[in-house]
Formats: sequence, C-alpha cells, structure tokens
Amino acid sequence: MCVAACPGQAIFLVFENEDEGYCDITLPYEFIPRPEKGDIGIALSRSGSPLCEAEVVNVKESPAFDHTALLTMRVPLDMAMRARFYKAKEAL
Repeated sequence: MCVAACPGQAIFLVFENEDEGYCDITLPYEFIPRPEKGDIGIALSRSGSPLCEAEVVNVKESPAFDHTALLTMRVPLDMAMRARFYKAKEAL
C-alpha cells in the first residue's frame, strides 16, 4: 500500500535472490497501456537511461491504489540498486 500511496511515487521495493542471480523490483506505474506479466522490456535508471533487459513478473491494480499500478520487474542482481523504472521495448 505504501508504494502506491507515496507522494511522488518515490518508494520502491527490492527483493534480491542471490542464489538465482536476479532481483525483483516493485515500483509504482501510472502509464497506459499497462504491461502484462511475461512482457520483456528495458529497465531504466533514475535518470531514464537504459540499463538492461527486464521481465514483468507481476502487475497489481486495486481501487485502494488510487489508479496507480504496482509493477514488479525482474533484472540481473547487479542492477538491483540502479534499475528504477520499466519501459516497454515498443516504446523505445
């Protein structure tokens, strides 16, 4: 709930899986169309620079989130502290 409700959408969650070599990052996503589970796109840095390939592993929407979806993307573990946004490949 905190991620979706945060003013300025400044909160994100990082779930590291060192054994598997990847991490899942959950972030607020307010763009249309919404990506779908399984979509492959690009993870972007805080400044909007492309970093690496990212897979959408979940998209949650709820009236309690006030029209903000929570997108979870999977990226390589070394991008855990750099990847902060998802962009569809078609939008590049």
